Amino acid sequence: MADSIVLRVAKAQHQSEVGLGRARIDTQTRKALGVEQGDIIEIVGKRSTAAKVFRATQEDEGKGVIRIDGIL
Repeated sequence: MADSIVLRVAKAQHQSEVGLGRARIDTQTRKALGVEQGDIIEIVGKRSTAAKVFRATQEDEGKGVIRIDGIL
């Protein structure tokens, strides 16, 4: 289990997810971090924030992308 992983940030795919605090990450990354859907993770960049883990879409699997909205 890794303490941290570097991912590329991409914007949320659906406008309906904006403001909900969701972070969509792929299966491989979730396993490496030892987190499950619904767990809370810390995202560190210029600032730090927390988000709830959700499954990535099929097209994002294995790409090393985290999808978050602009508010996070």
